[in-house]
Formats: sequence, C-alpha cells, structure tokens
Amino acid sequence: MAVDYDEICVDSVIENRLLNTVDNIEAICGSFEVLEGRIFDTILANINRNILLEQLPQYALSINKNGELYLSGFYEQEDLAMLRDTAKSLGFEFISKKF
Repeated sequence: MAVDYDEICVDSVIENRLLNTVDNIEAICGSFEVLEGRIFDTILANINRNILLEQLPQYALSINKNGELYLSGFYEQEDLAMLRDTAKSLGFEFISKKF
C-alpha cells in the first residue's frame, strides 16, 4: 500500500503501477489514519521529524512483530536522537542508519 496526502502523488503511483505492470500496490490518498486495522511487514515513511514523531505510535500498531520500519525525511543531527528515543519507547529496535 502506498499512502500520500497529495492526490497528484497517488495518481503518479497508479500510473507507474500500470506502466510497470505491478498489480499488488494499493494507492490511497490520506495519512497515517488509513493504516488503522492493517498490519504490514515493512513500513517506509518519508516525512519530516514532527510528523514522524506524531505517527510513530500508529506505525507501532500497524507493523508485524518482526517487521521493519524505515524512516527518512529528517535532519541527521537534530532529529535522529529524538526519533530513536521515541521509536525505542514504542518497542522498536534501532539497527542502523544511512545518510
């Protein structure tokens, strides 16, 4: 599932899905609320720090016990420690970083 609050981005996912004959991606216009009641093996979130912090509790509810969470869109020095601490408090284990 691909989620974005911008309808143009959702349309782009749909177009690329068709161009590449990929049929297992659902594109939804919305935000983290569309994750409620769904469980994923992997969540990729590319948003700024404040929104990631707000949405981390929902990610924790929506990810498989052995799932993987990838975060991007934030500043390394200012944001990483805060995101790591919040994620840890929700049961996530930090593995590595790439910048």
